[in-house]
Amino acid sequence: MSLVIALKGTDSVVLAADTLAVSEDPDGVCKFKCSKLRTANNGRWVVGATGWDDAFGLIETLNRRGFDFGQDALMGIPSYARELWTEYQRRHFSGVMDFLLAGMDSSVPFIQRWSFDVPRRGRPMSLIGPSFCDRDHEAIGVCGHGGLYFAAEYHREDMDTRQMVSLAHFCVSEVAKQELLVGGPVDMAIVNRNGAICLPESRFPGLRQRSESIVALMRSAFSAAGPDIPPKALPSERPPRSAKWERTRLEGIRGAQR
Repeated sequence: MSLVIALKGTDSVVLAADTLAVSEDPDGVCKFKCSKLRTANNGRWVVGATGWDDAFGLIETLNRRGFDFGQDALMGIPSYARELWTEYQRRHFSGVMDFLLAGMDSSVPFIQRWSFDVPRRGRPMSLIGPSFCDRDHEAIGVCGHGGLYFAAEYHREDMDTRQMVSLAHFCVSEVAKQELLVGGPVDMAIVNRNGAICLPESRFPGLRQRSESIVALMRSAFSAAGPDIPPKALPSERPPRSAKWERTRLEGIRGAQR
């Protein structure tokens, strides 16, 4: 399992992804590092993927072919998704894959997503989407994890790119602490009118320290004295029971068992 998050601002999109991948064989499980963010559309956009690691091979294949999104690149996204799906079928893959694409169209940021999955039980694997993401944040992978609360609660479209980088990193790094199949370090990507770039968190000075300082502030807040608890909100102390009461209770139990 993996996590890729995209946060959309007024003039950019920021993505963050974990870098832990897992390979299973009859003898056990092997963990390794894997970058889950790739550029597309001649380095102008970024596409992230979760699920089978083969998804990244599909993306790289289309990059090597120089897939042409056309003059209206936004309208070329369904063709891009279908071409990935065609290559998926040609290679006889069968695992679930999810894709999240972030880009700029006429200086307007957007996020789209699609999947190779089973739409309903009993149906064959198929291409689902692509579709526009109306929210200012989107994620694939461990989407139900509580760490996404931070993106939903604190992200605003008027955030600048630096603020979104900090929030996206914090979201993924917090999930990585709890989910065994999500792990750091965290890769980052930025898309704006000048193009797109994917970088490891080490290229952002102080980024990990900032996430850790946010955790420290939250920990100190919950460690401080809480609100007063009125006496009626606490369980009252029961008077000790007498030996006679205990004998009567035991006799009643024995009588019921006869």
